[in-house]
Amino acid sequence: MHTTGKGLQWGGAAIAVASLCACATESDIAQRSQIQPNSAVSQAIAESRTQPGPYPTFATFPKKPTDMRAAATWEQGRASLNAEAAQLAAVANAPAEMPDPDAFAKRLRATAGLDAIPVPGPNTAAELDAYARELRERATPPPPPQ
Repeated sequence: MHTTGKGLQWGGAAIAVASLCACATESDIAQRSQIQPNSAVSQAIAESRTQPGPYPTFATFPKKPTDMRAAATWEQGRASLNAEAAQLAAVANAPAEMPDPDAFAKRLRATAGLDAIPVPGPNTAAELDAYARELRERATPPPPPQ
């Protein structure tokens, strides 16, 4: 028969506890706990020793729950959680890179459709002034008040 170190440790601990319990007599325990021998507590203790309560039966044990996940489902959840944790760790450990500002601006302008709008040139101010002058010339004044 093969014994392990843990078995010997537990056996030694059990022997030590049993020997310590045997050393303390009933009167020693009563003296240490300061229970008066004629008190109601002392009488209740004596009655509980002579008339023990009912022992549990196998019928009183709770039944196996029916709403629990299967072990395989727990394992799948654990595996997916570990995979997601590894992905998160990879993202967290990635160095922060600064994008090229010009390339970033071009990409944003293309996404927003701003490249279709012509960029104002040196003649834009003169063209705008000419257009405003033309609109003022074509505009008719409001009718005079009556």
